[in-house]
Amino acid sequence: MVANLADARARSAPPEALSTEPLLERVALALNSTLELREVLRVLAEITLQATGAARCGLFLLEDRNIEPVVAIGTVPDEDLWAEFRSMGSVPVDVIPMAWEHLLRGRAVPLADAASSA
Repeated sequence: MVANLADARARSAPPEALSTEPLLERVALALNSTLELREVLRVLAEITLQATGAARCGLFLLEDRNIEPVVAIGTVPDEDLWAEFRSMGSVPVDVIPMAWEHLLRGRAVPLADAASSA
């Protein structure tokens, strides 16, 4: 899975969001649920927003040598960004700096923010 935490300068997370135990419980529940993959990823994106205090979160899956956009959520609805996310299509891993190094280490791959890559 590839995550894009789009707004690094977002508001500070409230102290209760930084408690990892309840968040880890929610992650475990989502991963062990009978939900469809897209719904599990949506729950993980919500948890990511809560844990980081980011304004937006996009999750991508690695398919062959491409990163595919799957889920995008935000704290404030933005139809323009949602349309941009839906239209972006596959991103070849080879065009993302350091992508393979991150993936081989089990780390998230940082992607450009759709709002700033016009």
